[in-house]
Parts: sequence; structure tokens; C-alpha cells
Amino acid sequence: MNILRQQAVRQIKTLFRSIPEIRHINENQAYFDEKLYALTRIEPVRHKESAVPLGRFIVSIPQCQAASLIESDLEFNKNSSIRSISIEQSDQQAILDKDGGLRIPVNLSTFMTTAFNELVKTARTSSYYDSKRYRWYFDDWRKVPKWTEITEKSIEDRKNKNIVVEFSSPNIAKPLHAGHLRSTLLGQFISTIHERFQHSVYRLNYLGDWGTQYGRLAVGFEKFGSYDELNKQALRHLLDVYVRANQDDSLQEDAMKYFAKMEEGDKEALQLWKTFREMSIVNLKEIYQLFNIHFDEYQSESQFHQQANEIIRQLDQLGFCQQRSDGVLEVKIPAKYNSLPRDARMVIRKSDGTTLYITRDIAALKSRLETMPIEKLLYVVDSSQTEHFRNLLTVSKAMHMNQVENWDLDDMYVPFGRMINFQTRKGKFDLLSDVFDDAKERAKEGLDRFLIRKSDIDHVKVTEVIGKAYLILTDFSRSRRTDYIFSWHDISSKDGIAFLLLYCHARLCSLEKEVKMPIDWSANVSLLTDRREHILIQQLSCFQDILFDAYRSYEPTKIVHYLVRLV
Repeated sequence: MNILRQQAVRQIKTLFRSIPEIRHINENQAYFDEKLYALTRIEPVRHKESAVPLGRFIVSIPQCQAASLIESDLEFNKNSSIRSISIEQSDQQAILDKDGGLRIPVNLSTFMTTAFNELVKTARTSSYYDSKRYRWYFDDWRKVPKWTEITEKSIEDRKNKNIVVEFSSPNIAKPLHAGHLRSTLLGQFISTIHERFQHSVYRLNYLGDWGTQYGRLAVGFEKFGSYDELNKQALRHLLDVYVRANQDDSLQEDAMKYFAKMEEGDKEALQLWKTFREMSIVNLKEIYQLFNIHFDEYQSESQFHQQANEIIRQLDQLGFCQQRSDGVLEVKIPAKYNSLPRDARMVIRKSDGTTLYITRDIAALKSRLETMPIEKLLYVVDSSQTEHFRNLLTVSKAMHMNQVENWDLDDMYVPFGRMINFQTRKGKFDLLSDVFDDAKERAKEGLDRFLIRKSDIDHVKVTEVIGKAYLILTDFSRSRRTDYIFSWHDISSKDGIAFLLLYCHARLCSLEKEVKMPIDWSANVSLLTDRREHILIQQLSCFQDILFDAYRSYEPTKIVHYLVRLV
């Protein structure tokens, strides 16, 4: 496909020169051809009954303009008519659509043969990486080009450095509830797809086991807790205590005092903390195992509470600290270190001398950068924490942590929307284990409803697989930045994405089993003459582009929607 894509690039440059509204092509820009090559994609087919011509490449003129590859006065809107531009020495036509997509045809027979052979090669090697194709890309979210070049040296460096992905990160003494579902699944997706693109990935779970909120749980246990209930159903009892404690405002002062005792090293307080922490980790591992997720390391806030005091000392030496009249210590970071055009202010120590989450997070980041060979560090946390991570990056730059000097917020923070109807602090909650059990039960009901009662299958295992797929596919069918209300009707509906993909997969597996024919890798593609077969080949040939888009945007929905179009 490289030769065909290069041919399309040459045609695109010729067309650019034929459009009067394009004033200039910046061919003197470094790597112009390679950037244009990277922005040129195989045209996807939106519907299996589509009548659009096949064997075409597409490039976005607005993207080329934003990438400074061309200068133009072109404007595109929904009401403008499609323009046809003849290609020299060809009876085929390029199409410029109302959104600025320039579609370039190549010889259909050549395209199909080449695409088919490329698919065979990919299927036999499981290699999705084209170093030339993926040296540059356009950031759709920020509408800017990312000309971060991928070289042979940078690929080699990936073997010696880690992509550290911090995800899930629940609080201790609380079962993993459904509010953590998106972080857990999205973090696993990001980790897996980075491994596909030859990165060494380090999965990190950063547990919240320190702070006033834990102090509230501890004093809540003294008031509402029962060791008998703790021994019977430890984590469910702790969650009940947590909810009741958060509804009792009279515990706030005692919680602050309890946490202060922990920071001072009180043995009795630390022993209870250790008991709750160990129980939580055991439960978390059981839940993660349901989704085949493992972590390379479990870190926790408590590991960095002493280093947090050192962070405060360093910030004070740099002249950023200011003590307020109420005893609270805050920092004021100049705007030059901030991603927003203003000074950044944040509290880093309470009036009672205890540290905060942001202080411990700064200490954790500094420790990781100093002790781990990091290529990139990604925090997969919901979008309500945007200001927190902006402050984290701002302070880190002000402290002159070398690795983060050129980082933008998007380089380290992967925000996502929330499942709106799962909460814990107001007393309304669902545990992730309960959600998983419910998903299995609904999967079983679906099997019974469709009279699937084959005697040679393990129905328990099948319902587990289907239930898990329901949860994953339903979540991944939405953009990660979107808030949504979790609906059991949507998750198990026969019209839903999960059902559609699972059904298609089951049919393909059944056909493969019944046909009992070995795959012929030397098949003659010229025998495939039906348009539907050509549509399938063209759609399959888009897979590498889709995979790369999902990889660099951290968007699993791109793959899910591609699969829906494919089936």
C-alpha cells in the first residue's frame, strides 16, 4: 500500500496546484511529502450497501491548511455543493466534498490486489506498525498537527523506557465500585494498544489510602463499625461505614485529628489503616481478575507522605510559598509555568500541618521520574480532576523537573466522562462486582430468551464472557470524554452494539468450525468480483489507520465504531 499511497500523494500535490483558491504549497517545509503521506488515508466505506466509488484515498484540506502544508482561502460548509476536479491524463475524477475532503482514485484492480495482499501479510504477522505512515499525525481534538517525528532511534528507545499508565486508582477500604469502571477499562485499553505499537508498558495502580477522608472512615468505624460484621463481610461493612460516616457532619473535626495522628506515626491508628489496606488490595485483585487485568505495581499515597514534606520545603526555598492568616500554606506559581494565562494558586498544607492529595501527588511524580525509565506517564482519571492535574504539571515545571519541561496537559492527563448514576458519598452505589454479577444474569436471560441451550457449551463461562463484553463494549461505544447514564436496557438490548458484535463474532466462529477448510494465503484476489467483496476488502484495509487513530487519541470508540461498520 505504500506505493499506492505515494502515488495518491503525487496526485494530491498536482490537484492542489490546480485549485485557484490554494495560493501556495509549502514544499520547502521539512518532510512535506512525508507529512502529506501521513495525512492521506484509505477512504472508509460508511455502509455495506454504499454506492460510492471504491479504491480511493482521502486527505482533508482543512487539516493540510492547519498543518501549514498549504495556504488557501477555501471555506467549507454544509450548504456548499460538491465540486468535481478532473485529474490530468485520467478519465477518473477526484472529488472535493463540502467538508474539504479531497478523494483521490487509483486503479481499482491494483488497489484491491494490493490491499488484499497487505491484509494477508498483517494477518500472518500481527504487525500493525508502519514507521513511515505513523511518523506524523493530526490531533483531531485540538485541531493541530503533531509533528513529533518517530525515528528508528525513538523506536529502539522504547525497549529501554516505559509508558507508565496509572489507572483505576480507587480508595482503600472501599470495594471497587462501578464509578471506577471507565478508568479501569480505558486504562487497560491504553496499555494494551501501546504494547501493540511496540512500547514497553508499566501498569500502575495508585491507591488512595491517606488523607482526611480516610480519617473519616476510621472514626466512622469507631462509631458505626462492628468487628463481627467486619469478619463476616469486611468490605461491604466498610463501605456501609463509609457512607454513614460521610452523612455525619459531626465527624469532620475528629477525622482531621485522626489523620493528624497518622501523620505523626500513631501506632494504633496505623495498625487499623494497615488492616483496611490489606483487605482492600485482596478484594481489588479479585475484581481485576474478572476482567483479566493485572498491575505491575500497587503504589499508594502513604508511600509519599514523608516526601510531601520535602516538596513543601523545596517550594518554600524557591519562594513560592505563602502562609495565610488562618495557618494554611499555599503556593503561588507564576503564569509562565501554567498552561493558562494566569498565576496558579493552591493549598499544599492544612493549618494543622497535614499534607494534601496534591502535595503527595507531586512527591509521587517526582519519585517516579527519578527512579523509573519513563518515556511517557499517563494519568487515566475522570474529567472532574482537570484542575488538579493542571496544578500538578504547573508545580512540576516550576520545580524544574526536566522530563516535564515540554509536556502539555494532554501529554500526561487522559480525562474521561463519568457514569452519572453511580455514586458513593451520597449513599447510592453499586459495587463493580455486583454490576458484573448483574451483567452475567442478564446474559443468561438473553441466552434463555433466544433459546440457546446447546448441551456442549459451558453456560456459566459463556454468560461470564457475554456479561463482561456487554460492559466493555457499551462503555467503549461512547467517546471517552462523554458523560453518560448507565442503562441496563441499553447494555443488553438486541439492538445494542454489544449484541450486534457478539452475534457477528459467534456467527463467524460457527462458520469457521463448520466449513473445516484451511486458510489459503495464496488466494487469487482477481476471482473476487462482487462489489460487496470489494467493499469488505477496502473496509478491512482501513484497520491500521483506525488502530493508529485509537492509539494516539486514547479512544477505543474509534475501533468499536469501525467494527460496527465492518459487520
